[in-house]
Amino acid sequence: MEYVLYASTDEIINVIGEKILRILKNDVIFGNAEILDEEENELSLYCDMFTLQIDNSSDSIKVISEESNIDLKVELYMNLDMQCEDVIKKTIYFVGKYLKEFSCDIILMSNGDVPIILRNSEKLIVDTSRVKKGFPFEVLQTEYVVDKIKFLSD
Repeated sequence: MEYVLYASTDEIINVIGEKILRILKNDVIFGNAEILDEEENELSLYCDMFTLQIDNSSDSIKVISEESNIDLKVELYMNLDMQCEDVIKKTIYFVGKYLKEFSCDIILMSNGDVPIILRNSEKLIVDTSRVKKGFPFEVLQTEYVVDKIKFLSD
């Protein structure tokens, strides 16, 4: 299973990677964490729950930016380890930590194409209609509004 988080941050890849690595290492829930590979436009991290690729040159960034009408600049692709206990809950918890660390707009896509979390201009929206009942949005540990996330193509 995969989740893709798109963000409007202006920070450079290695700074984003350092902040995310700090998030992962400062919370025992994520287990081991390390940087696997670092290039100019891409950085890969590993933790016990997922492998994370940070990219600022992906074609999908432009597509999602246009569909959402948000100036997105970075893609965080998370390939989840489904053998990890409570991996989805822990991933949403990670997203909550990301939201606290980065003040930018974000869109979280389930399986890379279903928007389930949107922060735009400080308003956080979760779309419960696109996930199974009981999805662990509460582990975001921040206030949110339940509403439909609409793209221009909807």
